[in-house]
Amino acid sequence: MTSRQVRFGPRESRGWLLGMTTPQLLLGVVAVWTTTRIFDTDTGAAARAGWILLAAVCLIVAFLPLRGRTVVEYLPVAVNYWAQRASGHDIYRGGVFRMSRDDAASMFLPGDLAHLQLITFTVAGSDEAEIAVVHDSHLKTYTAVLVLEGSTFALLETTVQTARVDAWGTLLAQLCTEGSAIARLQILERTLPDSGDALLRDWTRRGVHDGSLQAANYEQLLAAVDGSTQAHECFVAVSVDARRAGAEIRQAGGGHEGAAAVVLRELDKIADGLRTAGVRVDGWCPPRLLGEVIRTAYDPAARSMVQRRGGGTADTVGGDMGLPSGVDPRVCGPMRAENVWSHYRTDSAVHRCWWILQWPRQYVDSGFLSPLLLSSQHRRTVSIVLEPLGPSRANRRVTLRQSGVTSEAALRQRFRRRTTRRQEVEAGDVDRREAELVAGHGLYRMLGFLSVSAADLPTLEAASGEIESLAQRSQLEVARMSGEHDQAFGAAALPLARGLR
Repeated sequence: MTSRQVRFGPRESRGWLLGMTTPQLLLGVVAVWTTTRIFDTDTGAAARAGWILLAAVCLIVAFLPLRGRTVVEYLPVAVNYWAQRASGHDIYRGGVFRMSRDDAASMFLPGDLAHLQLITFTVAGSDEAEIAVVHDSHLKTYTAVLVLEGSTFALLETTVQTARVDAWGTLLAQLCTEGSAIARLQILERTLPDSGDALLRDWTRRGVHDGSLQAANYEQLLAAVDGSTQAHECFVAVSVDARRAGAEIRQAGGGHEGAAAVVLRELDKIADGLRTAGVRVDGWCPPRLLGEVIRTAYDPAARSMVQRRGGGTADTVGGDMGLPSGVDPRVCGPMRAENVWSHYRTDSAVHRCWWILQWPRQYVDSGFLSPLLLSSQHRRTVSIVLEPLGPSRANRRVTLRQSGVTSEAALRQRFRRRTTRRQEVEAGDVDRREAELVAGHGLYRMLGFLSVSAADLPTLEAASGEIESLAQRSQLEVARMSGEHDQAFGAAALPLARGLR
């Protein structure tokens, strides 16, 4: 039996006339209009040269590709970046500088994450267990996070791989129901250097030290851990739209408490589906664990210190007495952050982010991301943000796209423009999506992000070369988020289900 294969269609062009976006169309109109001035007999030589220069600039800005985008697409990014620099908003100071202004706030994060509020919800009937729910007052969403632990997919038998892929596809289809409360779903996997201290503390606290051969072999194995190994952490963030789930929230008691109860119910459904797909679900993130995830993303050097904590009553894996494990959410943000055009600098690291411009366009095995997930030697994060679409919305989206493809084909025929192979594949992909919807599959809006972190710029350059090489081996086309690494970091490195608009 062959392994399950997948294929992604080409990235849809956002143009509404012959593949051109509105800015491109306007610049093209200006370039065409200048031809009337160029060939005007009353125009002098100097003026004619000026009009030619204007037309050339318009065409270059509108259509010249640069690292996966056109120049006109970089203009809003550049304007926003230099506006940040001029106003001083490119530098963020956190910690006591923020807490002194608003002691009631639960989290202090930079940039477009500053308005997020963390709500602590006590789960009924679970021995006072707490779950962290992040409220976005702008988007009207509530987000909670599941902690996962999976097996090495590439080493499984083909039949087991196929069964797990089918179970995952079934879960994705189930989330695309009409009126579903889920607004976003984020899958985040990151690698972190592992010194082995946590294993040693766990063995010291809970191991059976009886002098047996098994105990001696385990101690030798722990002693062989030299700090060059890596730990893999995986999270699934689930975001619920308060407007769609209004009735359910009111039925659960209303307010933040009712919304948290609805989020917890959706988490349990997804956790059951993940277990069916062979994924081990460790549970949901309590506030201090979510604070640790965010803190170690901004300040990787703090991980070794944070891992030594274990003075809480619920801590069972060892650690120093005193503070409980994790990080207080009020201090999970960076103490200082600076957005630079080529990278994002926080407390103890510099970061760089990419967005996945194009997924594999030919059939590949379901484990096509294995080089990127398993071969990296640096601290990196892979994040996929999904938005499930209900059947009616999915049908409207596909129908509108089909109408656009048909109208573009008619315009090309009218203006005697050749239909490229890419346009043919894109049209066929729209038909395939319609067939999949008829067959009962779901439709998602999807966006992927990558990020790497390093202690200094030379190491960051080496890590960037590695991540781009591994992305190429995984048949991914990526583009750097130049000028907006601060915003991209929130989507790529933090499990907050952000990035899609």
